[in-house]
Amino acid sequence: WTAMNTGLTNTFVYSLAIAPTTPLTLYAGTAHTAYGDVGGVYRSTDGGQHWAAMTTNLTNASVTALAIAPTTPLTLYAGGSGVSKSTDGGERWTATDLADVSVYALAIAPTTPSTLYAGTDGDGVFKSTDGGQHWTAMNTGLTTTHVTALALDPKSPTTLYAGTDGDGIFVIEQEAPILP
Repeated sequence: WTAMNTGLTNTFVYSLAIAPTTPLTLYAGTAHTAYGDVGGVYRSTDGGQHWAAMTTNLTNASVTALAIAPTTPLTLYAGGSGVSKSTDGGERWTATDLADVSVYALAIAPTTPSTLYAGTDGDGVFKSTDGGQHWTAMNTGLTTTHVTALALDPKSPTTLYAGTDGDGIFVIEQEAPILP
């Protein structure tokens, strides 16, 4: 292992993401700490050699989850206290309609990148089909609403797995979206 912290002023890293089409572009989600560290998103465009804070309009004090749209890699989401969205590689952020919810996990559908899932601490799983503008809870069948991990099946992207805090793993198979 080699430390890759140049420019990373907060080393409490909760999440990492790699741009799918430019793998030298990395993002790190960091935590707000009692030691005075300010949480947010950092970006590296040289494979982690150097980092820069990307926090303009970012409202999340701690970023516990990151997700990058597979077909539009300048679009990324940061989860923490709600979900924020950037469409310019993290330069500027806007809050989505999912606010005041502790988000631990994010997943983006690979074939329909406007479909986004958020796993939360106490509020279950939410789904957005319009890039985060609107969210719907999808908790029927979950025995806990503390969802700490999400994964979409790459061969069947309508199959979503949820890892929970105490009740194990759940799966839901959704209907495939009807495309125009």
